Amino acid sequence: MQKSALSLRGDVLVRGFNAQYVRTFQDSLSARKARQGLIYEDKGRNLIVNNGSNLIAQLCTGSSTAYFTYCAVGSGTNAVTAGDSTLQTELGRVAVIAAYAVSNMAHFDTFFSIGQGNGTWNETGIFNASSNGTMGSRKLLSSSFSKSGANTATVSWSWTFTPQ
Repeated sequence: MQKSALSLRGDVLVRGFNAQYVRTFQDSLSARKARQGLIYEDKGRNLIVNNGSNLIAQLCTGSSTAYFTYCAVGSGTNAVTAGDSTLQTELGRVAVIAAYAVSNMAHFDTFFSIGQGNGTWNETGIFNASSNGTMGSRKLLSSSFSKSGANTATVSWSWTFTPQ
């Protein structure tokens, strides 16, 4: 008998930039501008939380169309758990600029302009609504990022689906 299994792994890349070099999402895509303006980087695994897993199952079956369209950042420092449904202390939320699939990976790219999400970032999450909504995953940053009006930032999520 052949068994079927699927694993889901989440990764996130958070980058902070000096706004003199990176003022827009398009600027962040320029290797030269991004390299000149990079002041912060954190990358690593994020946890797909229980509510996120449930919504992914609903999206697969068509029983929901409320896919992940917003990224939030916060100053909370509580450890990430599968039962998380919100950020501990949300500072701001922006719409996903680009959501796309490549092979077995789903990508969600976001951009925080100089006036968005200012404060001390310690956590980030992806959601399906501009407020409240269902959290798909959450990451606690390995070090704080002090986002201010002099900075912009990108948060890039990727989820990899792997047959086993």
